[in-house]
Amino acid sequence: TVRITAKNGAAGIYASGGTVDSKSGANLYLTSEAGKGLAAYASGGGTINLTGATINVTNSAAGVASSDPGSMVNLTNANMLYDGNGYAVYSTNGGKVNLSGTKLILKGSSTAFDVDLTPSATLPITLDFNEPAALTLVFPFGSTFLSVTGFNRLL
Repeated sequence: TVRITAKNGAAGIYASGGTVDSKSGANLYLTSEAGKGLAAYASGGGTINLTGATINVTNSAAGVASSDPGSMVNLTNANMLYDGNGYAVYSTNGGKVNLSGTKLILKGSSTAFDVDLTPSATLPITLDFNEPAALTLVFPFGSTFLSVTGFNRLL
């Protein structure tokens, strides 16, 4: 079993221009606690491969994030619980995140992610929270298609 805990703004796993490839599968436990930290962050063309990992995030900036062209976080067949007021999944400036087969559990005032529908995708998501969360779908042209906020239970 591999346990990594990021505290006070740190990233549990970080890749910039290289590749982090976990072979631990379901025996990898990433935790991010308090501050502007992340469980996993890829930038500068870096790649992080986390198949089957368990990620728990409490009051941190995001669970997994990717920024810059060529950057990728592959969080596949995994479980991620996000409890806070930030994003469970975040990408910017051409970074990508692959969540194939991953279960997201949201608590607190968390936001799963913003979705850019270029191309559109569907993901299995479990919403488990008592305070509002938001999911925004955006057309490729930048206009808002749908914004769902202020709901307290999954219907």
